[in-house]
Amino acid sequence: MTAVNSAVEDGIVLAGPRGAVHLNLESAQQDIYLARADGYTFDIVGHLSSS
Repeated sequence: MTAVNSAVEDGIVLAGPRGAVHLNLESAQQDIYLARADGYTFDIVGHLSSS
């Protein structure tokens, strides 16, 4: 098993511009946001939680 597999097996969290991504060997979980765009602006109209 590689060092990367060992780290992911225990579960790691990566923080990025779209929010936190929770990784383990079986899945990746991240919240999803639904938005309505109007030109250069947008409004968040929904949120799907990964938990």
